[in-house]
Amino acid sequence: MNSNAEQHENAEGFGLLILLVILGALYYFGAFDEDPIPKEQQEVLNAIQVRIQKSEKVLDYLSFLRNDVSSACTDFTNKLHEKKHFEIYQSTSIGTHSMTHIQKNWSPNLKTVRRCSVSGVNFDANSKANGLIMHCETGGDGYTSKGMFLGCMLNEKTLPKKIRFLNSNTTHALSGLGKVGGKDIKSIGGVGDLIGGMISGKVNVKIASDKFVDYVKQDEFFQGMTNLASMSDLVKTTQEKIEDEQRNYEFWKEHYIKTN
Repeated sequence: MNSNAEQHENAEGFGLLILLVILGALYYFGAFDEDPIPKEQQEVLNAIQVRIQKSEKVLDYLSFLRNDVSSACTDFTNKLHEKKHFEIYQSTSIGTHSMTHIQKNWSPNLKTVRRCSVSGVNFDANSKANGLIMHCETGGDGYTSKGMFLGCMLNEKTLPKKIRFLNSNTTHALSGLGKVGGKDIKSIGGVGDLIGGMISGKVNVKIASDKFVDYVKQDEFFQGMTNLASMSDLVKTTQEKIEDEQRNYEFWKEHYIKTN
């Protein structure tokens, strides 16, 4: 008798387990969704997601250029200086000194170019970057530092192959202070530029070998860069495109759910 009761209980338990498995499967595959979205409308949402993913890949590529590639360009430039391909001379009120002299006598850990940021990128016909425009610091450290533009030409593997220094007016540390005491330091009768220029002086680049580095005027600096774009503008417009598409996705998803 007990054996029959146990068999009956086991059968009921097994049947309940099967029912739970079936219900779970139905739930997983959306059988109990309150407002299923028709296939045609889901395809619209999928298309928006594809556009978002494409823009996110563009943003990742721009981040790769701003971080990894610009770092490679900076390291490449500093190695060229270490191997005597070029020398930078800074003239201030205490005289003219080379970067090599500054590094040996005053700042042994100071890099020839440092704190570089990407201001522009040039693309080839296949929308692949083949050149970066970078703004880097050079010369002495602190208030004696100078800011100058360099172009980093890239090979087919997006690695630096040649550096172009722009032979033009340079900036100084004080020009980057922005608002000081609620005022723009450059607007105070030009005091910021005057003092900054006096402290940081001028820089010159002398080329020993032009195989990997050039010091050129503006026309030559932009030679071959026929598809140049602002990096900050590219990042901004791509981020805005992603945000717009995300809002678009949420709007249509909510609309489709309400109308079904």
